[in-house]
Amino acid sequence: MSTNHLGNTQPAIDQEEHTHISGVGGKKVFVVDNAGNQIISFSSATIAYQPFSYYRQSSLASGYTFHGFCIPGSNPTTANFKIQREELDRGLVLFAGGTGAFLHTWSAASLASINYS
Repeated sequence: MSTNHLGNTQPAIDQEEHTHISGVGGKKVFVVDNAGNQIISFSSATIAYQPFSYYRQSSLASGYTFHGFCIPGSNPTTANFKIQREELDRGLVLFAGGTGAFLHTWSAASLASINYS
């Protein structure tokens, strides 16, 4: 094994995870299909494979983290969000209204009042 290490020896996955995106301390996200394959191009006719905007709200008091997905540019007051509720202690994730459809609004009041199954 060489003892003369020149250049970047940090593993690529570690380096990518900590790379800043557009000057913001963000993470890289890859969009994958149902089989786990990375999607590298998007068709405007195929809405199912377009990237979504992501919203997140956590509450230690309730013990839940809410995850919301919508088409970029959507208004939180319109009923076009797919929402999931994650239990912080068990990691159990349930869909709002028992469906993965985009038919909910995103607000603290709506998140608490929706039935999850």
